[in-house]
Order: sequence, then structure tokens, then C-alpha cells
Amino acid sequence: MNRLLTIMVVWVVTFTACTKGERKSDFLTSENKQISEEVSNLSGTWRLVSGNPFIRFIENVPEDFSSHTSLLIFSKKHWTFVRFNPRDRQFYSAKGGSYSFEKESISFYTEYDSENENNFGAIHAFKVLLDQDKRNKLCIWMNGGGDANQQCTFQKMEAGSQDHPMMGAWLNVSMLNRNGKMIEPLSTVIEIFTDNYYVISIYDVENQHFAGAGGGTYFLSSGQLFCNVEFYSWDSTWVGEQLVFDCILDKEYCQLSGVLNLENFKNRKVEEHWERLD
Repeated sequence: MNRLLTIMVVWVVTFTACTKGERKSDFLTSENKQISEEVSNLSGTWRLVSGNPFIRFIENVPEDFSSHTSLLIFSKKHWTFVRFNPRDRQFYSAKGGSYSFEKESISFYTEYDSENENNFGAIHAFKVLLDQDKRNKLCIWMNGGGDANQQCTFQKMEAGSQDHPMMGAWLNVSMLNRNGKMIEPLSTVIEIFTDNYYVISIYDVENQHFAGAGGGTYFLSSGQLFCNVEFYSWDSTWVGEQLVFDCILDKEYCQLSGVLNLENFKNRKVEEHWERLD
């Protein structure tokens, strides 16, 4: 959720002039539906370790998984899939939205897709198997069956606290612009936190426009949020940097503020207000 995102949003407002589209994050989720134990176990960061490179939904994934990082990230109701190479500072793709998960079936509602605008608003349903013993292995079959040639296998990355205060999906509701005024973002800005990973995405569902994404690891300490940037689609020079923000956090609200001193953002004041989605 890089505060860097704030900057991203300013860039989006200035250069793309996206109009804000209606989000459908609850499209697959009944108001009365209880979050199951399986969903709780699913929440977190999963790394793709094997899979078919010709999968339609996860497009253009190379055979050599050591050459890049592919992560599937879940909160209780939202998901994102990102692919990047931190060593070469390369960003490849991002997609995400909301989802539902029942027994051995998962349905992805796609709000954005950097590779395929036709996926905006699409629903994809797959067979899924979550290791019920160690809960650290996730298998997804792209054809709805058990064909090994259509299987993707993910390994859970973190094993931290499941009640980390930042965990969940957050919606940006206001930010400080270049003129020092608090504004509502013109595009949807969502950040998902697991127990030690974050991804921030900017997009416009209505106009089928993906504006960018950034992410990496993070931690909270003494009222500050530390974000270690592993990918940043707008500016690769941000990769490897650590962003530090003062953080005011309660259960449903988060305020971030600070000053960015990066190559292209010297003494840039940042303030962002976020509301929890799940």
C-alpha cells in the first residue's frame, strides 16, 4: 500500500484523468454469510511454485519459477495476483478483485487485470484444495477437474500472527495532493495487507483501466509503518527503498503521514486516509 501509492494516485489524477467507477467488491459475498475457517486459513501470501505456463487465467507465466516471483494474496474477501522480478526491478502483471470460497471451489471476481481488459468484471471458478494439516499448500485446478497438467501449486510464505492489526483490505478515501489539499482519489485505490506483505493497486472498473501497482514486505513499530518496496510499476528506482510513515490505526480506520525523499520525490509530504473493507 505504498504510500508511494499516494504518489501513484496523484500521477493517475494528473495524467490519466480516470473517472471513479463503482466497485463491486461484495458481488460474491452475502451480507449474512459467515467467514468460514477455510477462508481464515486461506488468508495470507501464497507463492506460485509450479503450474502450467499456458493457463488462461494466470497468463504468460514462464516455466522457470526461479526467474520471477508470482504471489497470490488473500484477505477475507479480496485477492490479488502479482508477478515481478525484484532482482531486475521488473514488474510484469497484476490482477485482483473479490472472491468466494466454499469447500473445494473458489470463484474470483476480477475488478482489474493489467494484461487483459476483457477480464474486468469477469468471474472465474476453479477447483481448489487447501492442505488441511499444515495449511501451507494450496492447489488450484484451472479446468475444474483433477488434471495435473492444469494444476497450479502455491506455497504459503508467512507464518505470522493471524490477528495482525493491519491484516485485511483497505480502501483509500482521501489523500494529500500536490497543492496541499485533501482530495478523494479519482480511481479506486486498494491495499491488501497480510501478516508481513502488502500490495497496493490503482484501477478504474468502469473504464476498464489499470493504473499501476506496488508492493513488498512491511512491519509496524512504535507507531510507524515501514514498507520495503519489492515492485513498483510506475518507477523501478523505488525497488529496494524503505518507506516510513507515521501510522494512526484503529480497527476500521488508518491514517498514514510522512515525507518521501526519493530520487523523483524530494521532500514530498504525504497524508492518506484509509477505511477497512474486510
